[in-house]
Amino acid sequence: MSAPTIRIARDPAADVWSVEESDGPGLGAEAATADALIARLPVIVADLRDEGGPVPVGIVIG
Repeated sequence: MSAPTIRIARDPAADVWSVEESDGPGLGAEAATADALIARLPVIVADLRDEGGPVPVGIVIG
């Protein structure tokens, strides 16, 4: 299975970074910093796919 591409963006009103768009169905997450969100995404994607460990993801910040 190919690595999903995930676009993250900062929501200034809520003061969080979140998944803005993804080609991985059902993916939603947020964190206080972009680095914290990026660190969580491989594990979240693996959980959604029922895989045993973190999987590669393509991150687009924008």
